[in-house]
Amino acid sequence: IARNGDVVRRWEQPGDRWERAELLPDGTLLVVGMDDLGYRYGKATPSSIPDSSRYVMKLDWSGAPVWKRKLQAHHDIALTPDRNLLLLTFERRMIPDIHSSIETRDDFLTLLDQEGKLLGSRSMLDAINRDPDAFPLEPVEPSLRGGSPWVDLFHSNSLEWIGPVQSFPKDEIYRAGNILVSIRHQDCVAIYDWQEAKFIWSWGQGEISGPHDAHMLENGHVLLFDNGLSRGWSRAVELDPLTRQIVWTYEGNPRQSFYSASKGSVQRLENGNTLLAESDRGRAIEVSSGGETVWEFVCPYRVDERKRAAIVRMVLYSGELAEALLAASD
Repeated sequence: IARNGDVVRRWEQPGDRWERAELLPDGTLLVVGMDDLGYRYGKATPSSIPDSSRYVMKLDWSGAPVWKRKLQAHHDIALTPDRNLLLLTFERRMIPDIHSSIETRDDFLTLLDQEGKLLGSRSMLDAINRDPDAFPLEPVEPSLRGGSPWVDLFHSNSLEWIGPVQSFPKDEIYRAGNILVSIRHQDCVAIYDWQEAKFIWSWGQGEISGPHDAHMLENGHVLLFDNGLSRGWSRAVELDPLTRQIVWTYEGNPRQSFYSASKGSVQRLENGNTLLAESDRGRAIEVSSGGETVWEFVCPYRVDERKRAAIVRMVLYSGELAEALLAASD
């Protein structure tokens, strides 16, 4: 959409549900989706998601599928500096130390090439088992969201391949090939070393609650959406990961006026402002460093007559990219 709300380009797969869509610089679109679980106006969203419904798909600029791979993918997919595709997947595992009779959902960091071929996959639970000091595992109650019961131990929801960026401080957490992950059910964000298959930094337990959408800024700080499940109000947080000090926040005034129990996104813009999606309320705002709202978007679609459709994430693409893609399609 343009900043005035006009629809510029639309992609869809009727009947399906997409958790994440990522527009690449060449105009192709990556989606993390589920077969036949799309929203129907006025009907309740399915309460469980069969594992077999999940997939990753690449579409061209016109919306035609390039390839589709059945994969237990969820929440996020991102382009690496080598133009490979980094995404979140999961496997069900029986882990008696976590639950004696119910499977645990173990999240994986998975790498594909541009054609969807599997290049590698790393278990987050195995990394914690090798180094329990990475972050202590908080207990998680069983859930039916996966169809059959499971313990959704991590519920990771965003990932980002770090660097290389010249302005990063000299520290191991900024090594090229590290991955920044937001882990909702462990109330933390963490950095994972892909080559060593281990977590090397984490923060958040006792400070944030049910986070989403963590990003590494060019100054080396981490920006994230803190949903605030235990508080009942949300905020954006900018953290210096070396000092572990929060250096900037955005909160509603009053605090409860800005809240999304699920989803949520945050993006630092080139002008220094921050773009936020208050997802559950179907609202996005751009705020200044002082917290002033300078732009607002309200989702025009509705779940029913009383409730707006959620905005899972709001991302601003550069004007140069948008203009180049639109010009190439004319």
